[in-house]
Amino acid sequence: MLDIPLEIKLAIIDDLAETDILDPFSGIALVWPEVMFRIRELRFSNIHLDTTRKVRLLAEALEGLLSLCPIIHTANITSSLFSRHPDSVYDSPDLSRLFRLFKELNTIMIRGIKPLSQPQTVAAFHCLPSTITKVDLHMSSEYHDSATDAWCKAFELLSAFPFVECLGLEYTCHSSITMGEDAITQIVAKPFPFLRTLSLGSSLLKPMEKLIERGLSPNLESLTIEDMIWDHGLVKAFNGLLHCWSDTLQELRIPYPGAVANSAGSLTFFLPPNLDVLEFRITFVASQPGMPDFDDDRYTDFLIRTLEQRCRSGATLRSLVVTMSFSWQKIRKADAAETERFHLLDALLGSRELHVMHLDWHSICGDRLEDIDNDEPPSRETVTQWVYENMFPATCARFLTEDGRHTFGTTATLKSMCW
Repeated sequence: MLDIPLEIKLAIIDDLAETDILDPFSGIALVWPEVMFRIRELRFSNIHLDTTRKVRLLAEALEGLLSLCPIIHTANITSSLFSRHPDSVYDSPDLSRLFRLFKELNTIMIRGIKPLSQPQTVAAFHCLPSTITKVDLHMSSEYHDSATDAWCKAFELLSAFPFVECLGLEYTCHSSITMGEDAITQIVAKPFPFLRTLSLGSSLLKPMEKLIERGLSPNLESLTIEDMIWDHGLVKAFNGLLHCWSDTLQELRIPYPGAVANSAGSLTFFLPPNLDVLEFRITFVASQPGMPDFDDDRYTDFLIRTLEQRCRSGATLRSLVVTMSFSWQKIRKADAAETERFHLLDALLGSRELHVMHLDWHSICGDRLEDIDNDEPPSRETVTQWVYENMFPATCARFLTEDGRHTFGTTATLKSMCW
């Protein structure tokens, strides 16, 4: 058999790792023993733990072959809340034993942990190495638990990662978090000075505002808000956070569809003066039942006021990421007021005052075009182009045409899809 160079064998192994085959490497090591090291790297670099049995077996395997320990870089830990298995991985008595073997771990995802009712697990996380820089923590609490106590316990867990640079934080709880002075002081005593990227659910804005005001994470550069419902209190807390990072924040991402409550009034988001990148999503789809006090149009008005304020301040934005989600059946029949709202937003996106130089534009049509009652249903390209030209002509002129990009020196990335 013709001998294949090692570089090509490794490329084949890497390609197999991207397939959906359950075990693409079965038998290969018998034929090509020289690629065993790459197979081990691919099998062990990212591990998933969702049962106590897996925790025990992996600990035994690593203790028997310690050379595997530095290969593990990512751990995804998921409780039975997100798994078909009845036992919770966080109940394993072998967690501390296993964590001590993770010598070069840099990323950890912790899903479904209940920090108040699983205190031994919180202690186990302090056995992990200090090499971890990326943490994704989703926690929950029992109905009888104190949301505030569980929140404080979660920060005891997070203190195991003093060098974290990227943090995702979600908390599913059944009551509000109200921290007293003692709790705040205890949490901020162990700050996160290296944290640069933070992702939060909007339900955590209010408790986080108090902690950030006291210096928990003073150097944040990128903030993502995961949820979509805004009322007066959340907007106020959010703006408080943004003021805390006024000198450092460079990216603000709100990537999900938004809705604003009647109670929000005419507030706007405060955009820090050094902000370079802003991401948001606008929607124009059928009304959602069961949410009479929230609507998408009010959220678009909210964004318009925010960008108008930015223009008046004299500050600019280097880059925008905009997702436009719409119903073709609805947008082609938009009335004068609805069209005017799009044109107001469009004028800001394409304005010299905002001075955006790069646009990532994602267009999502929520209709199945082939189901539209028409002799010749429109194509995705026809629908997308109609929206550009009729609802966003200024944006189109600045970013979406070759002449516009040449005239203004702009760049753009366009993506479109239909269901």
